[in-house]
Amino acid sequence: MKKLNHSGFLCALFALAFHGPLFGQEGFDGVNSEGELVERVTQRVQEIVSSLEERLANQEPIIDTLALEDGQNEARILKLWMENEKAVKLTVTEPDDNGDMVRQSTFYFGGPDLFFVAQPFSRFIFIKGRLEYWLDEDMNAIPATVELLDEREGLLYDEANRYLGWFFGEK
Repeated sequence: MKKLNHSGFLCALFALAFHGPLFGQEGFDGVNSEGELVERVTQRVQEIVSSLEERLANQEPIIDTLALEDGQNEARILKLWMENEKAVKLTVTEPDDNGDMVRQSTFYFGGPDLFFVAQPFSRFIFIKGRLEYWLDEDMNAIPATVELLDEREGLLYDEANRYLGWFFGEK
């Protein structure tokens, strides 16, 4: 598994979330199925992301633009939010079928790991840096084999590292 080249604020939040009050044993009392577990994990992740979004709402991101790629009418716009010199959120515009940048991917970081990724038609939840849940755009679990999850995990880390590299001098 490829790790990101930095660490960030969400590492502590992530540890608290999955080992503390948010994801402590009491948060999973009465869970009787994988479906219920996915629902509770998804709910907690949404709460953490919402809290982070509220905090970042008053911060200005670092903004950059990638070179225009084939089939695109507009260049991708990258926005990076940092706390304590560490990336916590990255957004990247995504082209539609016509090449217009009307969609967006959002990467949330928990230290050197991805925590949550929202792409135009899928969502991804990582636990301790590993892709555990692949969801549709409505946050419903999509059945996936371990091999498929591992492959997608690698692709998401590669994508995040590519975009972060743009900000950190690896253009």
